[in-house]
Amino acid sequence: KDINVIKIKGNRKNKIKVGLLNANVDLNDFEKRILGKPNLSSQRFDKIKLLINEAIRKNVDLLIMPEMYLPYEWIENIVKISKDHQMAIIFGVEPIEHQGEVGNYIMMALPFIFDDKYHECALMYRPKNHYSPHEIKQFEKYEKKINGENEDIAKYYMCVWNDIHIVPYCSY
Repeated sequence: KDINVIKIKGNRKNKIKVGLLNANVDLNDFEKRILGKPNLSSQRFDKIKLLINEAIRKNVDLLIMPEMYLPYEWIENIVKISKDHQMAIIFGVEPIEHQGEVGNYIMMALPFIFDDKYHECALMYRPKNHYSPHEIKQFEKYEKKINGENEDIAKYYMCVWNDIHIVPYCSY
């Protein structure tokens, strides 16, 4: 398969600090999302924000979060944090449903500085295209068709951010 290469210029560093946010994905949140009643509680957001703030305090350059970890309604908040703190954040969002099909997506918020003064952020995303038998059963339980198995929308790409090569790939 061809891999598209997307380059985002930034300030190259000799060393980067990578943070791995090791947190449990609550299956109740998955179920609520599938049923159309996502958990968007302030308690949930505050817990996640606390973990992100710890990464900011530790000067993390690249933060990696679990698959299916965040509601897609919070993407804008994550992009703002990435832009404001110039910290790349890779995260999975809860399944997104569109026209009766559902998909699992990985997002990458990749910050950069434009004209030496404007803090910006590129948001890249791709659907998962290989699901485990357990995931398929979970979606089938709710009579959902998986859209990530469509070759046209599940393309691979590589992002080059600050001379770091990142290939987003989801696995369960």
